[in-house]
Amino acid sequence: MIQLNEKAAAESTFLTVKDRITNIIELIVSPAKFQVGLLNNPADLTIFGRTSLSTKKYTFDKSQKIEIESYVTIAAIITTSAVISPPRPSYLSVYLPSNPRHGQIVIVKDYSGTCGLVPIRIFDPSESQIDGSSYQQINSNYGRLTFAWNDVWFNIS
Repeated sequence: MIQLNEKAAAESTFLTVKDRITNIIELIVSPAKFQVGLLNNPADLTIFGRTSLSTKKYTFDKSQKIEIESYVTIAAIITTSAVISPPRPSYLSVYLPSNPRHGQIVIVKDYSGTCGLVPIRIFDPSESQIDGSSYQQINSNYGRLTFAWNDVWFNIS
């Protein structure tokens, strides 16, 4: 770790952290795969500036099935009029990431506002239940559901 003053930390393009006990600001050279605290002794993390989540827009095609990649946090689901034109499917299927990380959160959002017409069903790719059901469903226009992984997917919205 490299120690910095507050001006240098504010101007840095890298992730910096400030120890609240010693007030020392340190530079983390690589912000990937770092841990705050220990598993049984978590620490506080205060982030200043901008934070970005991995967002991806998915558009339903003729298969009426979408599989969310493991790096995605926010999945914006777009339904085209060609997919929901008569004869309409009874629902569209979205599968959560198949290789999630512990504590991973995924938000599934009806980006096009068509779930009132054709609902989106969200499934665990291993066919395990989510909160006691084989799927969770968005059936209101512009609706969204939030899921977290802790050995199983569960709905936290």
